[in-house]
Amino acid sequence: MTIETKYNIGDEVWFMWRNTIASGNVQFGMCSLNRDSSITISYDVATNVISIPLACRESELFRTKEELLKYLKNL
Repeated sequence: MTIETKYNIGDEVWFMWRNTIASGNVQFGMCSLNRDSSITISYDVATNVISIPLACRESELFRTKEELLKYLKNL
Protein backbone atom coordinates (compact mmCIF):
# COMPACT_ATOMS: atom_id res chain seq x y z
CA MET A 1 0.00 0.00 0.00
CA THR A 2 1.30 3.45 -0.91
CA ILE A 3 0.01 6.50 0.93
CA GLU A 4 0.52 9.95 -0.55
CA THR A 5 0.35 12.88 1.86
CA LYS A 6 -0.52 16.43 0.87
CA TYR A 7 2.06 18.04 3.20
CA ASN A 8 5.62 17.31 4.27
CA ILE A 9 7.47 18.04 7.49
CA GLY A 10 8.44 21.72 7.52
CA ASP A 11 5.68 22.85 5.12
CA GLU A 12 3.81 26.01 6.09
CA VAL A 13 0.06 25.42 6.39
CA TRP A 14 -2.96 27.62 7.14
CA PHE A 15 -6.00 26.67 9.21
CA MET A 16 -8.76 27.97 11.48
CA TRP A 17 -8.16 27.97 15.23
CA ARG A 18 -10.80 29.35 17.60
CA ASN A 19 -12.44 31.37 14.80
CA THR A 20 -9.09 32.90 13.82
CA ILE A 21 -6.95 32.32 10.76
CA ALA A 22 -3.60 30.87 11.85
CA SER A 23 -0.52 29.40 10.22
CA GLY A 24 2.21 27.05 11.31
CA ASN A 25 4.69 24.44 10.17
CA VAL A 26 4.12 20.70 9.93
CA GLN A 27 6.16 18.91 12.60
CA PHE A 28 4.84 15.35 12.38
CA GLY A 29 2.47 13.35 10.17
CA MET A 30 0.38 10.29 10.99
CA CYS A 31 -1.76 7.96 8.90
CA SER A 32 -4.51 5.79 10.38
CA LEU A 33 -6.23 2.89 8.67
CA ASN A 34 -9.88 2.81 9.77
CA ARG A 35 -12.14 -0.21 10.14
CA ASP A 36 -13.86 0.61 6.85
CA SER A 37 -10.42 0.61 5.12
CA SER A 38 -10.45 4.39 4.70
CA ILE A 39 -7.33 6.32 5.62
CA THR A 40 -7.16 9.36 7.89
CA ILE A 41 -4.10 11.59 7.62
CA SER A 42 -3.33 14.06 10.39
CA TYR A 43 -0.44 16.34 11.28
CA ASP A 44 1.01 18.05 14.33
CA VAL A 45 1.44 21.72 13.47
CA ALA A 46 3.72 24.06 15.43
CA THR A 47 2.32 27.59 15.61
CA ASN A 48 2.72 30.75 17.64
CA VAL A 49 -0.94 30.76 18.78
CA ILE A 50 -0.35 27.96 21.30
CA SER A 51 2.82 26.56 22.88
CA ILE A 52 2.22 22.91 21.97
CA PRO A 53 1.72 21.53 18.44
CA LEU A 54 -1.91 21.35 17.30
CA ALA A 55 -3.26 18.09 15.88
CA CYS A 56 -4.99 18.84 12.55
CA ARG A 57 -6.61 16.61 9.96
CA GLU A 58 -5.31 16.98 6.45
CA SER A 59 -8.74 18.22 5.32
CA GLU A 60 -8.50 21.15 7.78
CA LEU A 61 -5.21 22.46 6.36
CA PHE A 62 -4.50 24.69 3.39
CA ARG A 63 -1.28 25.49 1.55
CA THR A 64 -1.93 29.26 1.44
CA LYS A 65 -4.03 31.83 3.27
CA GLU A 66 -5.82 32.55 -0.01
CA GLU A 67 -6.87 28.89 -0.37
CA LEU A 68 -8.27 28.95 3.17
CA LEU A 69 -10.18 32.20 2.53
CA LYS A 70 -11.62 30.81 -0.72
CA TYR A 71 -12.77 27.67 1.11
CA LEU A 72 -14.39 29.73 3.89
CA LYS A 73 -16.15 31.97 1.36
CA ASN A 74 -17.76 28.90 -0.26
CA LEU A 75 -19.17 27.44 2.97
